[in-house]
Amino acid sequence: FFFLLGSMGIYGPSVRQIIGEIMRLGPLGTFRKIYYMNILKVGTLVGVDQFGNQYYENRQYPHPKDRWVEYGNLYNSDPSTVPAEWFGWLHHMIDLNPHHPDYHKLNPKYRREHLPNLTGTKYRYLPHGHLLNKEAKPVQFNPHSPKSQSMQTVGLPRRGADIGTKQEQMEVKFPRKEQH
Repeated sequence: FFFLLGSMGIYGPSVRQIIGEIMRLGPLGTFRKIYYMNILKVGTLVGVDQFGNQYYENRQYPHPKDRWVEYGNLYNSDPSTVPAEWFGWLHHMIDLNPHHPDYHKLNPKYRREHLPNLTGTKYRYLPHGHLLNKEAKPVQFNPHSPKSQSMQTVGLPRRGADIGTKQEQMEVKFPRKEQH
C-alpha cells in the first residue's frame, strides 16, 4: 500500500481515493499509471489540451505538488507537449486555467499555436546547406555573370573606409596620450 504513495508521504491519497481510482481506471489501468508515473495521485480533472494531456488539481497536497499533468501518451511522455497557457497554470504563475471564462483576457491574440519539440523527428529544423536538407541549395553569387551585374552595389564605401590608413584607424580607436 505504501508504494502507492510514492514521494507524497503523508499527503498521499486515502484508501477511499485509491479504491475510487481503481474503480475509475480499472486494475490494469491503475497498475499502468503507477508503473509509468511512479506514483498514484488522485485529483480533480481541470482540463485537457490538444495533445491529450490531462491536467489535475488537488488542494490537499502541499503547494508545489497540488497541480500535475498526466501526458496523453504514457509510453512516451514528453514535457514539451505542454502548451504555454497550461505551463503557467501548472507552475502557479496564473490561477486561471485555459478553460476559465476570463482566461481569454490574458491570452494575447498574437500567440502562435504550440508545437512540441520536433528534434529527432522527420519534421525537425534543418538549415540551408545541411546534408540532410532536401530543399534546393541557395544560389551562389557570381559577380562575373551578366545576370548578377545589376545586383552589385556600386560606389558604397566599406565600413571604416573613410578613416584612412591602418595607423589612422588605430589612432581613432585608441588615441595616444600626449606626453609632457
